[in-house]
Amino acid sequence: MAAFRKHIKVGDMKLFDTEMIYARAMALQSSHRKIDTNNLMSHELSPKPTSMFDDSGHMKEAKTKSTLKNALKVEVSSRHADVTASFLDGCAVMWVVSWPTGGGTVQDFLDNFRRHIQVHLQTSDVYLIFDRYNEGSIKESTRSDWDKGASRVYTLRPTARLPPQKVLLTVSSNKKQLIDLIVDDLVAHKNVLTASLVVTGNDPVPVQISRGVVTRREDMSITHEEADTMIIRQIAYVGASEVLVVADDTDVFVLLCHFVFEGDITGHVMMVSPVKGRSFIDINASVEKNRDVMGNLLAAHGVTGCDTVATYYGIGKGVALKVLRSNVHSLSNVGDINCSVEDAVQQLTRFILSCYGHPECESMAEARQKIWSTKVSRSIGGAPKLQTLPPTNETFRENVARGHLQVAIWRQAIQPNPPLMDPLNYGWSKDEGSSSLYPTIAAENVAFAPEELLKVIKCSCDSAVPCKTKRCGCYLAGMACTSFCKCEGGHGCFNQKTRECLQAETEDENM
Repeated sequence: MAAFRKHIKVGDMKLFDTEMIYARAMALQSSHRKIDTNNLMSHELSPKPTSMFDDSGHMKEAKTKSTLKNALKVEVSSRHADVTASFLDGCAVMWVVSWPTGGGTVQDFLDNFRRHIQVHLQTSDVYLIFDRYNEGSIKESTRSDWDKGASRVYTLRPTARLPPQKVLLTVSSNKKQLIDLIVDDLVAHKNVLTASLVVTGNDPVPVQISRGVVTRREDMSITHEEADTMIIRQIAYVGASEVLVVADDTDVFVLLCHFVFEGDITGHVMMVSPVKGRSFIDINASVEKNRDVMGNLLAAHGVTGCDTVATYYGIGKGVALKVLRSNVHSLSNVGDINCSVEDAVQQLTRFILSCYGHPECESMAEARQKIWSTKVSRSIGGAPKLQTLPPTNETFRENVARGHLQVAIWRQAIQPNPPLMDPLNYGWSKDEGSSSLYPTIAAENVAFAPEELLKVIKCSCDSAVPCKTKRCGCYLAGMACTSFCKCEGGHGCFNQKTRECLQAETEDENM
């Protein structure tokens, strides 16, 4: 039962049998082998914590991120003011630019992208910011999951035929090449661009194109990886009075709200999707409307599911927001570079337990046992699904560590560089033989099931008198057979231990 090796391969994907140990434990609970429930529920009972990971071993994504934005946003029909600076999420824009079909080339797309940017340049200066794709980053694990849907890698050049949009924009190496080509194309057409355009690509130093002159903005040098955080840094640095952010991501919305609330962004900020026809969101008005949650919003959003932090099954953004509005939780330690992971765990244990509806519990393990017992007593169909239970203390700690790191990076968005925090100390491990990171499940000495459960033997005795000799693994181990055995641990089993258990059960029933 080596936890991480119990999987099968389907194509290139590993699928873990996350229900195997749990099913065995539940069967034993109702059979003649009794197991201490408190001890049982303090273990994950799965190779992967099913409340936070799927059967393929990937972190569960938050599917309700937009719910948070929709609940907090204040929409207006138009900008209501002249924009002095526009900040564009370059990767989001790539999805909405007209995609040439029927033999179009990469240059055809570059032309369409440039024309799209020129439309924005007619009304304001433009800051175009792209994501970066750094090897060995905490984002790489998530992006590799996205890549699996379309993994073909192309060598891009302007005269080459343009690949399908999904293939090009969902594979990191393709996207990185395309970003470089876009930057080069904008620089090459410096004489046709109006107003001032500052482009932040793979180079830490942005390039400014203004009136046919190209300069490197050393003063705006930035080493953050995500466009989300770089947008915040540049808005705060530029200090424009009327700001338009063209992006469609809930992370950007939450970051804008946080830094407007904190006073690091002083201008009036509007946000709009790159998709035409969408309403404008007034960030300042959204902050004023929801001041009761703004102090903890960034941390709560990060720890309940984002690209680098697993969400908890059944705990959506709406639930988290409801708990925030109770105004009884402080998440000030989360993402504070001067606080430890244990400081963050202390605050988040109460917060997540409240999301599960059990704020009275002292630990995740206690809530796990309590929720299991309650559901078993009320359920007609038997034990609840494993994924509906909270994680154990140990696996919860690792997810908090990942959340602590991600929120710390967000909190440092107004700085030119992210915090110097080694991911290996914050819920991430390094793949042997490469620089790739993968999420840590728990410390190496943490057992995923009780030892007595892992010793359960499934015998396959197939004789006229099964399980009577030492050829039977259960008999040899001095243990009774179970429902997992071929004899099913019933009256047809000749194992003396099984017969003793059955007799004891009969006596109990007759009392």
